[in-house]
Amino acid sequence: MALAITKYEALCGFVSMEELKDVLQNVPEIVELVGIADVEQFLSLNEKDNGKAKSTLESIFTQLILSNSISCNSKYVFDLVIILLPYQGSSEILRGVPLNTYTKKYLPPFDEFEVDSCLLPKETSAVFLAALGPSIFLFTVVKGKISVRSSAEGVSVNEGDVIFVPANTEISLKSETELQAYRTGYSTNRHLVIDAVKSMLMVQNRFLWDVT
Repeated sequence: MALAITKYEALCGFVSMEELKDVLQNVPEIVELVGIADVEQFLSLNEKDNGKAKSTLESIFTQLILSNSISCNSKYVFDLVIILLPYQGSSEILRGVPLNTYTKKYLPPFDEFEVDSCLLPKETSAVFLAALGPSIFLFTVVKGKISVRSSAEGVSVNEGDVIFVPANTEISLKSETELQAYRTGYSTNRHLVIDAVKSMLMVQNRFLWDVT
């Protein structure tokens, strides 16, 4: 799962040989772009053909880089992207739930992650409560300091810095200039469901104990 916090045109990542073969077999637009010769060569390879696979992939990649940079027709710009998405589409637009004056929480309709967006004016601060799982902070348009709530010491952060925060760690942010921070971590949606189930089981066990 990937998250874009600014405008983007495409996302890319690592896939297995079989996944790439599936794309080349089912997305004719890509075949047209890179050329049928390289596609047929790649489809004929297996995982043991490391040398040939590498050279063929380099050729395919070169064709992509050298291809015309013209964009799709704006009317159909997202058609192919939607075809390749692993999730069913949804018309829901996330507005964010205010956590405090400066922070909003965004909960996508899946369990992989959630996002907090924090925009601090100059010389202000905000606290992120301890999360059940680890978190990653990304800082943009920023000069400030991040610190563990229980410690007076902190780490200075600048634009582009990424900070890993362990689970169950309360964090304090303090801005010197305007600070924009994004925190992403494991979604609390699933934890809420688990907690609800645990509560139900506790009630049922207590009921059975009282009856017996």
